[in-house]
Amino acid sequence: MPDCSLESRHLGLITAAEVDNLKEKMQRLAVALITAYKFQAVIHTLGYHLKEDFAVPQVAVRLWSLPAGELEELPEFAAVSQELQVFAETLTRPFCGSTSGFETSTWFGEASTNIRSQALIALRAGGGTIGMIALGAYDVERFYAGMGTLYLERLGDMASAAIARTLGTA
Repeated sequence: MPDCSLESRHLGLITAAEVDNLKEKMQRLAVALITAYKFQAVIHTLGYHLKEDFAVPQVAVRLWSLPAGELEELPEFAAVSQELQVFAETLTRPFCGSTSGFETSTWFGEASTNIRSQALIALRAGGGTIGMIALGAYDVERFYAGMGTLYLERLGDMASAAIARTLGTA
């Protein structure tokens, strides 16, 4: 997620300053998620910080189970295929690569046709998978197979906890 040169990314090298900057951004996101008390605030916080702090052009969240109440109209609860739910369940780490062949490519609305790479992060709570975050980029090299996913995994853990807390599924 740090902005590094293409050469540095392929070599897996980032500077100490870039690591410190990334840690600060993750800290800001964590604090913001902790203080978000309602589901819509969590979704807004995720989108805002991922777009503003991490320069991720497109962010989408889908959850499998619709909670009782007035949230059913939100895009986060749109239907997701059983195939994608099974795929999310099998992820041991975030998937990074092309959008080709994934229904997640449609989650970005009008921008979908311009998305060239994505990161798919399973959301988990109570021992099971409850949904997925899709991060979309216009750059084919932003999210690529074989890239490090430690911070994406941490993002998934933080988002899972905040979403589960606000929906009462923790």
